Amino acid sequence: MEKIKPEPPVGYDFDFLGTDVLLEDASVVDGKIVLKSGMSYRMLVLPELKEMTVPVLNKLKELIAQGATVVGPKPTKSPSLSDYPNADKIISQIANELWGDADGELIYHHAYGKGHVYWGIPLSSILAEMKVYKDVDYTKPHTDTYLSWIHRKTNDTEIYFFLNLRNQKENVKIEFRITGKIPELWHANTGEIETADYTIGNGITSVSYEFNPEESVFVIFSKSAVNSTYQKPKVIAKTAASLNDSWNVTFSPNLGAPEKITLDKLISLSEHQEDGVKYFGGTATYKKEFAFGKEWFKPGNKFLLDLGIVKDIAEITVNGKAIGVLWKLPYQIDITPALKQGSNTLEIKVTNQWTNRITGDGINPTSKVLSGAGLSFGGGNTKLIESGLIGPVTINQTSIQQ
Repeated sequence: MEKIKPEPPVGYDFDFLGTDVLLEDASVVDGKIVLKSGMSYRMLVLPELKEMTVPVLNKLKELIAQGATVVGPKPTKSPSLSDYPNADKIISQIANELWGDADGELIYHHAYGKGHVYWGIPLSSILAEMKVYKDVDYTKPHTDTYLSWIHRKTNDTEIYFFLNLRNQKENVKIEFRITGKIPELWHANTGEIETADYTIGNGITSVSYEFNPEESVFVIFSKSAVNSTYQKPKVIAKTAASLNDSWNVTFSPNLGAPEKITLDKLISLSEHQEDGVKYFGGTATYKKEFAFGKEWFKPGNKFLLDLGIVKDIAEITVNGKAIGVLWKLPYQIDITPALKQGSNTLEIKVTNQWTNRITGDGINPTSKVLSGAGLSFGGGNTKLIESGLIGPVTINQTSIQQ
């Protein structure tokens, strides 16, 4: 992917702005370029071109006079033949007013009205001169740590969206150019809202958070902070049961697999010796009975079912009660309301991809299971991917440290 020129400094958010939005929506308030949507920007960065239409340049003149900061090369002509050659004369006249003696080589700045024009100087240097510090900065516990983020705001709320782009946990500290507000974590997959661990000081709010692999989360600042620091109570977790042995598995009919099998130990279905299981694509239902001692049931204790590795979607039922569907790491869910003392029944319906089934049909076309729908088999890669419930499966008891 070709880099943007000039390249935005790390830690600052940006948007692409079309000329229609610039002409119709943009105004200046307190030195910031503000759109009708409520979004505001500290500077407008022009593309590295020396062509500009008269209406756009007139709009820039208006914004700069009102206090906007514009960065980019001085235009010399219009890209259009409309009103040629008069349009080029107008472009040259207005550009000379706005850029003054700035040439992008020896002179980089020119003040006009309440605003400023810069040319040929790094954006980071301009932001430092304006004392506009990074919107977001974060620690990097791994050499390849990479969080993608975007920032939006309303009149009274700052909205950030973060995505961990790596398939690994990332225990990071994120610094926001915000003060006086409580950071809340909004989890879109569960609807849960929680206060983040934070510290406020020197105009910066620092938030500590451990991202799961490829996890995303919203960080919302809307409520006024009474305290300058907050840390969630520590959760203590203990393994209450390991459920990796003796699983009965049944398969969706007419998809090449046997009606049922017993697994002495959880493995990827692709490692099974029987072809119908090895190449299975569909829903496999894992069922197991286990005993749970009364010594674990104490006030305040919760029980979290952790499925370990799942390929790919798991639907959980405990003692006949539907608990929920898991589709991404971590495959964990609270089963406290359904768990009981003594004998329990756990059922997990795991749906995998068709990839292995297609591979199996390609290897054995005379006994293929899938047909029609434009599917073709044979040749290509015969490597199987992991499928089913792989585990390890545990029940963890959690409690709040007093």
